[in-house]
Amino acid sequence: MATVSVIIPLYNKVDYIDETLASLVAQERHPDEVIIVDDCSTDGSLETAKLFILKYFKTLPETRVHFIELDENKGPGFARNEGLKFASGDYVIFLDADDVYEPPLLEKAVRVVEMYRWDILAIGIELVPSGKTYPEFERVSPYFVPCTEDVFLGLDPLLIATTEGFNMGRGSNVLVAREYAVKESFSETARLNEGIDYWYRVLKHIVARNGKMGLLLGGHLKFREVAGSLSRSYYKNLTDVSYPPSFERYYDSEDMYDQFLFDMVSRRWTAHTVRHLKSPLHKAYFMLRHLPLYHRQYQTGKLRKRSHKQYII
Repeated sequence: MATVSVIIPLYNKVDYIDETLASLVAQERHPDEVIIVDDCSTDGSLETAKLFILKYFKTLPETRVHFIELDENKGPGFARNEGLKFASGDYVIFLDADDVYEPPLLEKAVRVVEMYRWDILAIGIELVPSGKTYPEFERVSPYFVPCTEDVFLGLDPLLIATTEGFNMGRGSNVLVAREYAVKESFSETARLNEGIDYWYRVLKHIVARNGKMGLLLGGHLKFREVAGSLSRSYYKNLTDVSYPPSFERYYDSEDMYDQFLFDMVSRRWTAHTVRHLKSPLHKAYFMLRHLPLYHRQYQTGKLRKRSHKQYII
């Protein structure tokens, strides 16, 4: 059976890390390796995690646990990259330190990728406490063929990953063959959308080698909506606004899928920024300043509709 490494970037999650680790103990199929990368926590998260591992993981002798303790806080991208360097499993999956796996997740995910010989599997998530679920399957269903009632094969992985509502990279909802995961690295300076950026680049390697992508529907990953996170913080000034890494990477690309990714990210980014700017004057200035971007979204939207039509029966 294929082996799987779970990578947990940890920074100041003392209130949640016990529950996160408990969800691994409760798995029907335990991970072969757990790598906890502490990003210089200051609230006792690391000590709490070590105590939990010492107390409860003795019942999981088949699971190797490694701690990587960083000397300074360098952000989630750096922590994930360090965990990737250390991972040895056939497959890799990330778990944010405030999220939770449902008990069947690892058993079902590994069984699915082995059965169908898929290289990457996107996993359905449920937001807590709102109860919203992703992906919004009705928006991407034409691009999939069913294998079972909750397992689907992706027909056009890059089109799927660049469609709003699919959210590959929101939470740690991807199981991937390690050989592909290590071909790319997370942006270590980005504050927004670094997951979408990373997984898209990994997916391009898989598609280039005619690899396969699948989807496991259902709320298998519980994604905690934490107040005060970067995606929920407000901007006092325009200078506080961060730009997604995909902007610089794909701004001038002529590749259709790169344009679709840029379009999806720019739509999310402009809506997020307008919503999170406190000053009405700043909101108006931002929208005026980025009129060319709104125009580009309109033009790319027409191109996307033409690509979508070929999948409509």
